[in-house]
Amino acid sequence: MREVDLMNLNYCRKFTILPINIVLVGSLFASGHFFLLPALSSELVDNHEISQVEQQLRVEKLLRLITQRLLIAHDVARWKWNKKQAIEDIKREQELLSKLGQQAIKYGLDADTVTNFFQAQITASKLIQTADFQKWQQQGIKSFDDVPDLNQSIRPSLDQLNTEFLSVLAKLKPVLGCPAMREIIKSRAEIIIRGNGINQTVQKLTISPLLDVKNTACNSPNYSVLKH
Repeated sequence: MREVDLMNLNYCRKFTILPINIVLVGSLFASGHFFLLPALSSELVDNHEISQVEQQLRVEKLLRLITQRLLIAHDVARWKWNKKQAIEDIKREQELLSKLGQQAIKYGLDADTVTNFFQAQITASKLIQTADFQKWQQQGIKSFDDVPDLNQSIRPSLDQLNTEFLSVLAKLKPVLGCPAMREIIKSRAEIIIRGNGINQTVQKLTISPLLDVKNTACNSPNYSVLKH
């Protein structure tokens, strides 16, 4: 077939298909199926709103991690009860806090802020363990079956949680200490940090270091993403 004929054939095909495509697109718009254009619709979302939602989701993840750590305290208490060990281990606590303070620098976090945060989590955990010990003593419980091993199971889980804590704290660093962020933390903590043995005292203790953070960047233009 000659080159001219091929060009004419392709031209006819192109303009035969074009009206069909126009009809299809028109039908989609008429029926409201705009989900086929995600890139276009996403551009219409306010960037400030996205940032605000993202920050709140990060806060909620942090609070869920706190809750998870507090609930693990019951397994820690059961293991110590079985082994007749004391709840408090000052030497180990100081070693852990020193390690976390060093890790904080790798995440771009202030070592004192991180140390204060984890000290609060440790203290809250000990409050739960103490309440468990008192209850079990009154109940005359001798020991528990099927308790996870502290060194082989529980502490590795806690170490993993600590890594997740540092990651979330690093993402929240730009807005921690800002008034709007404090309000989000306090309001969401009342809903999320709940469970067996978690009373109001424990709840407030775990978030107190987050509320004490000072942030001079809160008055910058970028802070507007958190304002309602």
